[in-house]
Amino acid sequence: MPALSSDAYERATGKKKSINPDTLADYRRRILSKLETYKLNRGISIHTPQEDLDPVDFTLWLMAGKKEIVSATWRVYRCALQYYLQEWHHENTEKAQQIIMGDIHNRLHGRTEGTKTRSRRDGVSKTSAKSPKRLPFRDYEALINYLRKRSRSYLAAYTADFLSASLLTALRPDEWKMTEVCFTQAQHGQGMIENRSGRPGKVWLLVMNAKATNNRANGIVRTLDLSSFSDAQIDLIHRVSSKGREQQERGLFTDFKKRLANTLEYAVKVLWTKSAQDTARKSGKNYSLYCARHQAIANWKVSGLTETEISAMAGHGNTETAESNYGRRAVGWSGGKRYPLPKGVPEEIALVEKRISYYQAMEISRKRKYSPIIPAPGI
Repeated sequence: MPALSSDAYERATGKKKSINPDTLADYRRRILSKLETYKLNRGISIHTPQEDLDPVDFTLWLMAGKKEIVSATWRVYRCALQYYLQEWHHENTEKAQQIIMGDIHNRLHGRTEGTKTRSRRDGVSKTSAKSPKRLPFRDYEALINYLRKRSRSYLAAYTADFLSASLLTALRPDEWKMTEVCFTQAQHGQGMIENRSGRPGKVWLLVMNAKATNNRANGIVRTLDLSSFSDAQIDLIHRVSSKGREQQERGLFTDFKKRLANTLEYAVKVLWTKSAQDTARKSGKNYSLYCARHQAIANWKVSGLTETEISAMAGHGNTETAESNYGRRAVGWSGGKRYPLPKGVPEEIALVEKRISYYQAMEISRKRKYSPIIPAPGI
């Protein structure tokens, strides 16, 4: 039988983890039982063969019910589904496996977004949660001008690049270690010239989601369509993507990111002088690399993008995260300060919409289940 073991386990022990046949039988029983409930819940005939069921739809439906069971029980169901998907022959099986693997990845590496600590030059821990959830245009320009023209740090140009590229794409700082810019040529006879500079074809940014856990991300990989960006903007993103991936391949990305954060922190201290540092801190000018993501999402909100589109492009599994945890619409840049907007992929946007519909249905069911029964008048 196929083994449900990780590459890390195999490297550490030199062997694959085997599963007891009784456990596999229990996994199958659990999933088959859930499949019957899924069919009834979705109004699907109980006699519908498995080949006609969408494994992605079933996976999202199953994950929407996580709040109804304790975490230990969910882990069993997750392992059962991971096993069962290996023999579910469907064109969407791989997508379903990516979704469930994202939940497993979160268990191993997940932290609450916005609370990750980073070390300062003096060794004192500083949380990005204390950083402002905005980056005003005037302050952004001041930082970029200083980093590109005045700073003597050899990392100043990289810091400016990472800050600017994050404002264009809303990537988390950690996500630059696993990205790739892809170019596709226009088909013969088709005019796919959507770039402002006239470049034919499409430009895509593939991003490995950093929060692909606890159902906080819309799968393991998300895609941004950059075809409306200028050559200079695409070159910037390509440069940052290549640098981040290079540092990751050398095992140096974490240290590289810390150095960029320190360079930005020093720039803030220089621009808002020592005599005004206390005032600067009180006014929220302790900017971090993550502020660019907050500002990008705020810009998307004010530009008119829907919550579902923003969630898909930001790598969220639902719309509440971007709405409640990120920059408000009121702080978004307006007018000529705006950058061109990336576009989401319709399939990923549809996946967010499906997640939302399942969570809303589960929430309604939960409220009905626990709401008190009010007797009718006269009883």
